[in-house]
Amino acid sequence: METPNNLPGKTLSHEPSQQSTLYLALKKMKEKGRANEVIQECLKTLNTYPDDTRLRSLLAESYLEIGFMDQAEAEMDKVISRINDLISAFKSQAKIYTKQNRFKDATESLKKYLVHKPDDQDALDLLDKIKQIEEGAEPKGDVFIEIATPTLAELYYSQGQIQEAISTYEKILSKNPEDKASMHRLAELHTLTSEQTKKQLRDKDKVKEEKKKMITILQEWLSRIQELSHVS
Repeated sequence: METPNNLPGKTLSHEPSQQSTLYLALKKMKEKGRANEVIQECLKTLNTYPDDTRLRSLLAESYLEIGFMDQAEAEMDKVISRINDLISAFKSQAKIYTKQNRFKDATESLKKYLVHKPDDQDALDLLDKIKQIEEGAEPKGDVFIEIATPTLAELYYSQGQIQEAISTYEKILSKNPEDKASMHRLAELHTLTSEQTKKQLRDKDKVKEEKKKMITILQEWLSRIQELSHVS
């Protein structure tokens, strides 16, 4: 049977999928007043998984518990910075929900986003247009163009929707033609689709060629059978 003392070390030797188990074990250790041990294990794990926000937050709480205020503040700043980097995902999620006519879900996602970014006019405009749709009014303009972002484009790309990603980058560049990063990524996506098209054509030609070969072989067999039949 595993003991609480050796569980963290054993968990660290496993894959990242077991980080949740480690987090729960360390949280229990902290609740039992073993903050110093929790700090050691958190630091050890964060060397390998620096983006684990839960462990970093637990580390900050443990530092606070033993009175290390500067360290606690530094770790919590890292947590908040990481969260801020992910906030835009709520707006991208709202865009997807809106496209699926899931307006209630889209509204909830936008509200979460606006808590952190209350002055984002794009998100405010989208929220207003969703309200218009729900009230039966025809929204003015394109509901989606205002919230085209690289994050949304890459989300489409990760789902295999390359044409949607291309369309999103084109919308971004229509608003900001000087965005060199988006311009470069759009060129990459066009190249990728071009290569895929060429590959599809090559595969199609290969299938045609194989069919031709098969037909030729079958015709030769048929001729041979007919010859043998006449000989008999």
